Amino acid sequence: MGKSSLLTQYVEEEFSLNHTTTIGVEYKQKSLKMGDGNAIRVQIWDTAGTTRYNTITPNYYRNVDGILLVFDISNKKSFEMVNFWIKEVN
Repeated sequence: MGKSSLLTQYVEEEFSLNHTTTIGVEYKQKSLKMGDGNAIRVQIWDTAGTTRYNTITPNYYRNVDGILLVFDISNKKSFEMVNFWIKEVN
């Protein structure tokens, strides 16, 4: 379970063991109530983590307000790729 599982848990408040690998990109929306009573809607994009999609994923994180990098704590290569993704989004 990876980024897609985290996204589903956050937005839909449910957990599924049946996620497939993200191909390209997927996104979900969630409405949040702010402290001042106003509501905002956020779009959270889940881009494929494999380098095979490197040519298309930058189109999805241009001009974003924030980025969350996720890695698999049980996979050293996943952790080592964090530096690559930091450079990529910069």
